Amino acid sequence: MRPFVDIASKLKSPGRVNRRRICMLLASITAKVVRCRGQLVRGLIRTSVRPSADRPLGEPSYATAGTVNVPDAGEGFRAPLRSNVPALLISGTLDGRTRPRQAEEFRMTMPNAEHLVLIGAGHSDPLFLSSPKILEAMKAFLRGERLRERYIELPRPEFLPLHEVAQVSDAVLQRYVGTYRVDEKTTRKVVKAGNVLYTIRDGGQPLAIRPLSETEFFFEMRGGGVRFEPGAMVVRQADGTEQRAVKQ
Repeated sequence: MRPFVDIASKLKSPGRVNRRRICMLLASITAKVVRCRGQLVRGLIRTSVRPSADRPLGEPSYATAGTVNVPDAGEGFRAPLRSNVPALLISGTLDGRTRPRQAEEFRMTMPNAEHLVLIGAGHSDPLFLSSPKILEAMKAFLRGERLRERYIELPRPEFLPLHEVAQVSDAVLQRYVGTYRVDEKTTRKVVKAGNVLYTIRDGGQPLAIRPLSETEFFFEMRGGGVRFEPGAMVVRQADGTEQRAVKQ
């Protein structure tokens, strides 16, 4: 902390404000922060459960296996995979978990592997459902054919619009809590946790809804929303379709 105390004392010195002097002091502060942060990181590396700096973020370190009673699979397990079995590797250029370069590393030691790269695809289901060409490539591979094209360009992803969350009283939010019936087999629940409402369909995953007004709400992290009416709620999906549920 001493370097920052010294800099702070200089800022209190009397006299006219000098912009050049302030800029130099700010640059000095930044340099000291960088040095201190570097020292902190170097110190943490020695005791970190992720001792390797080149290991991807979120990947567990095998060096910690002994601390949680997990047996080490050995160097053979971590060695490059070598196989002559035909395999179709599919990657998305926007996939932050399994990147195309990782599939290429596998392909170097798998002579009968094919690698299909989807330009503009992310992770999970959209990776495989974003273009009919993907299914055609998979069927062709299963028939023993070579890929006709290694790259499939997808439409640019549409980003969700930004919404400003309205200030709604706790009493209004509490009014919407309850069970809503869609049909004889389907129900939706609205629950409240803190100052946030969640809608749950048939015991599924809770989806947070945020207010645009006292009656209009939008889904977090997805398109669509909810509109509350007297004694009912109307759920609007991202494709514009609506489903009405009556409060029980």
